[in-house]
Amino acid sequence: MSWNAARILMAGIRVVKEYADEIAERVSRLEAMDRSRRALVQIGPDAHIAHDMVASLEWRRPTYANAAGASVLIITLKDGRVFKVEHRPNNSLFPQDAYAIERELLDE
Repeated sequence: MSWNAARILMAGIRVVKEYADEIAERVSRLEAMDRSRRALVQIGPDAHIAHDMVASLEWRRPTYANAAGASVLIITLKDGRVFKVEHRPNNSLFPQDAYAIERELLDE
């Protein structure tokens, strides 16, 4: 093999390595985006929140004083926003299973 052919071969190997590093970086970015998409939990017809944004979960269950109400899951986010999800699994328009939402938020 001539010196010129060896130089061309080494340059080609360098380009392939750089391309492989670039591909690996793109794959890791896409995997991170996929993980962040899966981390979103639907809490309403048009509301989604991420696991890592949840600061606290609290239940407000009906007592004798307010027996006509449904159980409510109160989700407080780290930025101070509060979402209230009523547990109404038999609602015909948008059934909400607040217990399932709680399980999804607690399972990371």
